[in-house]
Amino acid sequence: DTIDKQYGRNPATGKSDITFVVIDVEGFEQEVLLGAQELIEGRSVQVFQIEVWTSQQGKGKVFSFPGLELLVANGYLLFSPVLNNDTKSYSCEDLTHRLDELGELFDVRCQYDKLTRGDCLAEILAVRPDVPPLKR
Repeated sequence: DTIDKQYGRNPATGKSDITFVVIDVEGFEQEVLLGAQELIEGRSVQVFQIEVWTSQQGKGKVFSFPGLELLVANGYLLFSPVLNNDTKSYSCEDLTHRLDELGELFDVRCQYDKLTRGDCLAEILAVRPDVPPLKR
């Protein structure tokens, strides 16, 4: 939340100018999101890129994603880039209403990608609905 207070507010409008925030803290992403409650509730960030772990060595399977739930409850849409191996291109899978399936969805991807040590993770983009569609 201090990011928004120190760097995000435009003094003239009082609105946030934060476009993109990357959260990659090796398994503590949900805690970071919960610590950014004011930032999320104020919808101050247009896009978050979040590394999401569904399985981690030493911690086992992850079944709860309270930080992602906070994002969805505040109107953010969740997407995950998915590689199409036939065309070598990415599309985005809408996961906004599929939080209860994340473990299963990512486990399938991790088995395909053969990650080591039992870790399973993927990237999620949390996007405010007023952000215009992006084209590659």
